Amino acid sequence: MRLRVLGISTIAVPVLAWACVGDAPVATPNDGGSDSNTSVDSGADVQDAALGDVVAADVGSDGPIDAGPRCDPTKDFDAPVLEPVVNTALDEDIGRLSSDELELYLTRQDPGGKRVFRYTRAQPADPWGAPSVQTTLTVAGPAIPASVGLSLEPAGLNAYIAVLQTDGTWRITFTTRPNLGAAWQAPVILTGTHGADGTDEQPWINRDATRLYFMSNRGGGVFRVYVSPFSNGVFQAASLVDAPDSANESRYPVLSDDELTMYFSSYDSTNGLRAYKKTRSSIGGPWSARTVVPAVNGSGLNSGSRTYPTWLSKDTCVMYLNTNRGGGVGLHDVWRATKPK
Repeated sequence: MRLRVLGISTIAVPVLAWACVGDAPVATPNDGGSDSNTSVDSGADVQDAALGDVVAADVGSDGPIDAGPRCDPTKDFDAPVLEPVVNTALDEDIGRLSSDELELYLTRQDPGGKRVFRYTRAQPADPWGAPSVQTTLTVAGPAIPASVGLSLEPAGLNAYIAVLQTDGTWRITFTTRPNLGAAWQAPVILTGTHGADGTDEQPWINRDATRLYFMSNRGGGVFRVYVSPFSNGVFQAASLVDAPDSANESRYPVLSDDELTMYFSSYDSTNGLRAYKKTRSSIGGPWSARTVVPAVNGSGLNSGSRTYPTWLSKDTCVMYLNTNRGGGVGLHDVWRATKPK
């Protein structure tokens, strides 16, 4: 246990470490904000009781016991498929999973706001159950309430999410819950990460909650990826993750468990948003040149295309992404891409 000081409150935070698994390093271009059926959040789903049922005897981090790794992590992703159950004719945004792949959180846009929905399942191969609205994560904004991009620590009891403020900017907030079936507490702003100006969005927390990555347009209108280290009980001032590329933005960061591979999105010369990848040999070391993630983006990219990664499994075999590519059911949908064996 350690204390995480959030400017206006102090919360006890459990920390859990995970084994490092990531892609092997390899050599390798503007909207100002993030993109429902509404039900009452009971604070617990009927499937929550099953969340603890998946143990090492049933499934390992790489798949069923004795089945071997579920993919070759050095290979590229196959073309993504539409994630069943969770998509509607409305706008789904930032589909993210828990580290055990038994919870999925997304934001769904309707005329009343951008609300966070939670889906659960008993085992990673099972279909998702019925969703519940996470009412405590939706707070008042300037025009509509909006919360986007929940990123969970590995134990699943602490999380980070961007919340729209009354001044029209987005801020990174912290929330916690006493157990996996409980309601989240009201989000509290992380004061140390925020810059003097601009907006902060799309948080991604590393495996031991010591580094918080996010995108920001502080100091100008261009979005870059920043990182804020955790030290002395608080998150410290953020710095650029990589030297800026004057020709491109960097958005929606998602890193491998060892933080040596970063997937992100950027607008290219056609003004389409698509997914890229960078690698490095050590944390804090220089990044490789960006490379396009080919199958994830598909073909025929144009000004109406948007693809951005939202979650990566510990073994790097599964990526979730949001995109408005053809074949979806709404404005943006949650898709899943896997690597072959």
